[in-house]
Amino acid sequence: MLIYFINLLSISFIGYGAYINKKGNLSKEKLAVFTWLQLCFLSAIRYNVGTDFITYNALFQDIRKAHSFPKALGISPMEWGYTALNRIIGYFTDNFVWVSAICSVLIITLIIWTCYKYSEHFSLSIYFYLTLGFLYFSYNGIRQAFALSIVFAALPFLYRREYLKYFLVVLFAALFHISILIFIPVSFIIHIKLNAKNFIISSIIIGILYILLDKLALIAIRFMPKYSIYLNTEFLQPNRNYKSILLYLLIFLSLYILKNKLLFINPINNILINFAFVALAMSIMQTKVDIFSRFVPSFAIYSILSIPQIIDCFEGNKQKRFALVTVLTIGFLFHFYQLYVGNGGVVPYQTVFGF
Repeated sequence: MLIYFINLLSISFIGYGAYINKKGNLSKEKLAVFTWLQLCFLSAIRYNVGTDFITYNALFQDIRKAHSFPKALGISPMEWGYTALNRIIGYFTDNFVWVSAICSVLIITLIIWTCYKYSEHFSLSIYFYLTLGFLYFSYNGIRQAFALSIVFAALPFLYRREYLKYFLVVLFAALFHISILIFIPVSFIIHIKLNAKNFIISSIIIGILYILLDKLALIAIRFMPKYSIYLNTEFLQPNRNYKSILLYLLIFLSLYILKNKLLFINPINNILINFAFVALAMSIMQTKVDIFSRFVPSFAIYSILSIPQIIDCFEGNKQKRFALVTVLTIGFLFHFYQLYVGNGGVVPYQTVFGF
């Protein structure tokens, strides 16, 4: 657990130095490179960290040993893109650590590049990427995190309503995790102005869906028999993770209350606020049908771009400092809680070097 706190404090310390540095000796570019190197190193050298490491390792060995790529596709339960990536890496090594490391570098690169380009406060975005658990999520959900990082980087296409480009990116990302296709229908409603009227209507629709959700899930599986295996697994069972509801409710309410100021700062915040609302809705749905927990991180990750802007909504140095300390403290406490409960096997941290 200690290594994660050292990582967080190191990045926070350098980011704070860049934030208060009036002379600009530590440029945003250098900060991004430092952050990239540190996160890549921490993620690339991990070994057997996360609940899926052993499973992914076994699948990698099966894919690598297959006599041909079509046979590899036949034995792999995973999407074509991730299977192909495993197959290519398998030509050069039989060590799954390389798959884990390469995926980690690709994920972190896309996340940091997007934050560098589009975050109002780069260092704070990275802080919340860590404290809200998205880095640790990538240790367990390698495929989904990779697909999500691809779509996350396509945010400007969505903002500019360049739907063809956006859909092509989503389709490519779906080659690594099929759940990412949910961004296609969501993209048609994400620009809606969430005023009082639309908020009430949306809440009513979500309430109705929640009541009917278990029945709708069973109907959906009839049309998609491939997923009938979920009928007797936890994915169609209630998760009851009310802690995540409280977190995403707090994030959404904070953004919604400050909506007008956030829109004045940057119009793209309309999309980010709506993503926070969808993340909250998905976290509510997961309490009844656990498979919705797969969708929560996909929408919640956009909060690393929106939360830092809360500080800019306050006037005066004292108010800004209070807002900054508040959001940093909440993030830190949530980070501590995740590590305390283990967060899907990311604790204890182990390296390829045996320690």
